[in-house]
Amino acid sequence: MFHPTYRVDIGSQRVELPLVSLSADLALALLITVDMGVEFMRRAGEELATLLAPSGVEIVATVATMGIPVAIEVTRALGLDQYVILHKTPKIHLADAVAEPVRSITTDADQRLLFDRARIGDVAGRPPSRRWESPSRSRSPERWVSTST
Repeated sequence: MFHPTYRVDIGSQRVELPLVSLSADLALALLITVDMGVEFMRRAGEELATLLAPSGVEIVATVATMGIPVAIEVTRALGLDQYVILHKTPKIHLADAVAEPVRSITTDADQRLLFDRARIGDVAGRPPSRRWESPSRSRSPERWVSTST
């Protein structure tokens, strides 16, 4: 059976991602980070950290679960020790979590991002974001990199 894919460069690495149909007019190329392997994530994390380092990132934030391998490798490559995780599903330790509603193109229902109040001290007092432009794509629009939640 034929499964369409999309070839994309992620940093210096070229991969074929499966295309997943969301509707008759919309599909997305799905990157399942936990299936990419340790070496792929190490290199992607190092390359992303190189792009982010000039922005003075102090802590890396990610959404569970697929973002965790990326956050670990970026954190390691930046020489940092801590990263924070935003969850979409309730966990036993998130009974009193800070919650923010979100919409995802891959989910029909409304969702919430949950942030563990025990981690607030790790992000308190940090600037909410910093602007950066990818040095490899000078014509691309500026992007925002969140350094806290």
